[in-house]
Parts: sequence; structure tokens; C-alpha cells
Amino acid sequence: MNEAKSADSPLILCVCSGNIGRSPIMAAELRRLCGVHNIKNVRVESSGIQGVAGTQRPKFNSLAEYPEGSIMIPLLTELGIDLSTHRYRVVTRERIAEAKLILVASEDIRSTRPNALLKQFPEYGEKMFLLSEMAGQCDDVPDFGGSMDAHLHQRSLQMILTLAEKGFARICKKIRQSSTMEKTL
Repeated sequence: MNEAKSADSPLILCVCSGNIGRSPIMAAELRRLCGVHNIKNVRVESSGIQGVAGTQRPKFNSLAEYPEGSIMIPLLTELGIDLSTHRYRVVTRERIAEAKLILVASEDIRSTRPNALLKQFPEYGEKMFLLSEMAGQCDDVPDFGGSMDAHLHQRSLQMILTLAEKGFARICKKIRQSSTMEKTL
């Protein structure tokens, strides 16, 4: 899954608040699942809503810079997930427009915050879903940002992994349905 993807490849965009924890983990797990299922021509990226619509961007650019990184990074390493090169990226209109599917970690990211996706980009609402909706549920992935509660970190991580696995077939189906290109999956 390290091969370069074409700009024409369908984009799955994972979004959380700061693009430090939940959305990069979601993206990493979806890339892993694409590899397991030999799906090569799909791009999976992540962004955050902090830093837009008058809000402040995250204090740091990576999970390793935050105190709570000392809890989450070992959990990720144990699973083979490496976010060491990941840096915060703010969501942009161009990325939202380009994405075939937008997966959010929690409902507040999609609709209730002042800088929520539906408030900024209402015309793209039909392609915005909770990650849990892909698995037939309607649950928010808890935000572990700012918390030193190891149980919360474990719960958030396990929820992302479980929802991505359970929802992967539906994610692939949504990409197929929304793609105007030939089948790439």
C-alpha cells in the first residue's frame, strides 16, 4: 500500500477535530484493510476541522508532541500502526469536494460544532457519514485528545479498528457507487 496513488484514484477522507488522533488512526486502519483486500487504487487521507471557521488550530502538529501521545503511541506501535510522519492537516473545500466518501469520528464533527463540516460544506452532506454508520451503528468514537485516561485511549482505538473492519464492505460499496470512473475496487 506504499505505492503512489494516482490523483484519479477515489479519495476517502477521514475527519476528526484536530487530525492528531482519531482521523489519522481511521485512515491508517482503512489503508491497512485496503492492503489486506488487495485494493490498490484508493487513496485514504485525513484532515481536521480545527483551524477553520474562526477556530484555533491544534496546539501541536503531531500526536508525539502531546502528553497523551505517551499513552496512544505504544498502543499503535503494538498494532503496527506508525503515525510518526503524520502531521496535522486542516480540512479544505478542495479536499471535501474531491472526496468520494467522508468518514467522521463523531457527530459533532459532522454537524453540531460551529466549524462542523455540514455548516461549512452543506452541499457535500450526502457523502458524509459517521465511521460507525458504515458498520450499521450510530456511535461516536470518543475523543481521547487531552486525556491521560489509558482506558479511554484503548476504547477509542478498539472502536476505530472494530468499526473499520465491520464497515469495510459498505465503505467499498459507497466508493464504487459514488465513483464516476470505471470500477477501481
